[in-house]
Amino acid sequence: MDGSLEAQHARAWQAWLDRLLISRGRGNAIRAVVEIGAGLALCFGLSWSLGGGKLVSSAWYLPMILIAAGRFRYAGAVLTAIVATALAGPTLHLATGSTEPLSLWIGRGIVFLLVGLVTASLIEQLVAGKEREVRLAEQERDLAVRQAAVIATVSHEFRTPLTVITGVAHTLETQGMVSAQGSPLLEGLARATRRLTDLVNAVGAVMDDPSNGAFVRNETVVIRDVLTRVLLTLGVRDPKNRVSFEVEPEAELFKSDTELISQLLRHIVENAVKFSPPDQPVQVHLARNEGRLRVVVQDRGPGIDESVLRSSEPFWQGDSTMTRTHQGLGLGLFAAKRLVTALDGSINFEPCEGGGTRVTIEVAAPDL
Repeated sequence: MDGSLEAQHARAWQAWLDRLLISRGRGNAIRAVVEIGAGLALCFGLSWSLGGGKLVSSAWYLPMILIAAGRFRYAGAVLTAIVATALAGPTLHLATGSTEPLSLWIGRGIVFLLVGLVTASLIEQLVAGKEREVRLAEQERDLAVRQAAVIATVSHEFRTPLTVITGVAHTLETQGMVSAQGSPLLEGLARATRRLTDLVNAVGAVMDDPSNGAFVRNETVVIRDVLTRVLLTLGVRDPKNRVSFEVEPEAELFKSDTELISQLLRHIVENAVKFSPPDQPVQVHLARNEGRLRVVVQDRGPGIDESVLRSSEPFWQGDSTMTRTHQGLGLGLFAAKRLVTALDGSINFEPCEGGGTRVTIEVAAPDL
């Protein structure tokens, strides 16, 4: 997994500070000294050419003090402040013959010194804070990587026993080895196994990298069969059969990955059913044009939390409390986004008039 967005921002900040404020290496230090020296010389030359300290503000030296504080912290601030005080006072007096009281020189030097020290202190705090952010972001990324590895391993380990259970259930059903009284139990076992298999596949889709397309097959998709599977997996979530499908003729058959299309539709439709009132329908429309399948799922629920849509992490839910109304692992939308990426598509969420959410999905679906 890549580092989080926070880690990337922290690293970008640190790189900027390294370039602008921190002199690392002999070459950088020499270049910074030359730049600051040239700036001080320029300030002195301008002051001398314009007639001395009485006519020219000594504030010209402050940028050089600030730069020195940023490059070399306290040592650079103190040294540059002393040099600037000498150039703006005694040295300029000797060069131009202008007269200034000693108290003015001392006061100017104190101001230069305070500006440099305060700037160096602020930069020290800024750099230390950014370094802490980078360390915390790296720790967060490492933790996420370890968690993903554990989850991916567990999901893969589940597949073997699930395959055995599915095979045994299918054998018992096809061979008539279960009595009529036990048939409902066998059907319940088959539904639960399908549900768990889909969940394991979803976790695999989330944890695998969809960008390489390695797990995407190119086969004939019979969308009616896919929709039938989706309705079966809804199970008790949709006892009133609130989901209605409308399939345009050109979307009946196309080339894609049947399993991934099925998972994608199940995640989106199940989410719509879960968050819709029990008396409100969920409408699904499928069409295909120019090698692209377009799926529109519309519900009348409360809408999807913006924090969920913005999240780039799995297992994230808008309501993460133990007393939340809608249970689940928080994988649905995240898995759907990953599946859409794997299928070379896009997904968009928008509110509907009168309440609810309209989800629009477009994925590659070439002709047979």
